[in-house]
Amino acid sequence: MQKTVEFLESRLRWKAKEYHQASSSIIFWEELNVTRRDQFLQLLGAIECGNPVLLFTCPDSANWTMLGAQRLMFGDDQMANVLFYSEIQKILPHGLQNIEETKRAIKSGLTKSEWSELTLLKQDQSKVTIHARKGPDVFALWNIILMMRRIHA
Repeated sequence: MQKTVEFLESRLRWKAKEYHQASSSIIFWEELNVTRRDQFLQLLGAIECGNPVLLFTCPDSANWTMLGAQRLMFGDDQMANVLFYSEIQKILPHGLQNIEETKRAIKSGLTKSEWSELTLLKQDQSKVTIHARKGPDVFALWNIILMMRRIHA
């Protein structure tokens, strides 16, 4: 089955609606004011990123993560990067390198509600760090990326 951009965008919107009402840091692209949209488009510049659908912001920093039908976009107010969902091999929480390290960190007192970043391990073994507001937002981002990765597999 060929997955159209419209289908992929509808899946993103459907999944995001579970989390959208509970957070002011999860924003649908069309809800952004025109000035902010233009800032993002200028930042993304010549990078072919497709249509943005969903934006995760971090209230305490300039970091952001944006999801589109084909790609994940991330950066801060100075730069932007793009990653295809199909390039993601593994998703790890809060800069932790593996499941064992995660278990040790939790036992030593690092609470999941303090996690504000995800480390994406790419197919070529390089790592990318993306951000969302700590707590439920980072888990929403994690779940949505997992869904999109499975769709693109």
